[in-house]
Amino acid sequence: MTDKGRRGFLKTVGVAGLGMAAASCVAARQAEPAEKKGRAAPVPVTATEDLMREHGLIERLMIIYQECADRLSEGVDVPPGALLNAGVVVDGFVQNYHEGLEEKHIFPLFEKAGRLTNLVAILRRQHEVGRILSGRTIFYAGKGNLLQPDTKAALVPICQGYTRMYREHMGREDTMVFTAVRDLVSPAEFRRMGDLFEDLETQTLGQGGYERELGRVSEIEKMLGIEDLDKFTAKA
Repeated sequence: MTDKGRRGFLKTVGVAGLGMAAASCVAARQAEPAEKKGRAAPVPVTATEDLMREHGLIERLMIIYQECADRLSEGVDVPPGALLNAGVVVDGFVQNYHEGLEEKHIFPLFEKAGRLTNLVAILRRQHEVGRILSGRTIFYAGKGNLLQPDTKAALVPICQGYTRMYREHMGREDTMVFTAVRDLVSPAEFRRMGDLFEDLETQTLGQGGYERELGRVSEIEKMLGIEDLDKFTAKA
């Protein structure tokens, strides 16, 4: 995606009292090459880079799922709403938005070109399985007492199965699918895809949608007490 929407960028500053001539000078300076103004030109975020960044957010959701599954397996309750909120983010951001981009704009490129068709078919099927598991996660996590035997027996394998499947899923996409998209479209089409993804993000999630979803994930991590990265530093 381009910089103008998602990362924010140059602010337009209005200065009162300037006449038409001054405004023309401002416009002329803005039109100058960035190198002449002493700063580097902004580098647009491409469609595939953006999808990979979203995978980073999804990986943090998978860590939340695994943490909840581990605690329940050990008979330790999880904070109310932690798993439910994570399931809602997975359902809305991951499946309704992120996977929708892949299914409508990435996978068809490979199907049309006859490349990686078996892999793409599996990825599509895993999206469907994920939607089923996500619905079950929200259903059982909404029951309240997650240590109740039937609820626990349902949630632990759901979280473990979804986490294992999606980590493998993202690994294949990052190393095999997204890296090959440039081979299937022209440079101009590749740039337009980034612009399209930015527009679709705003339409689907609202302004600053990615940042808002990331904030929700951060809050869930705090609920579970796993927000401090240094806690995960291995013993040397």
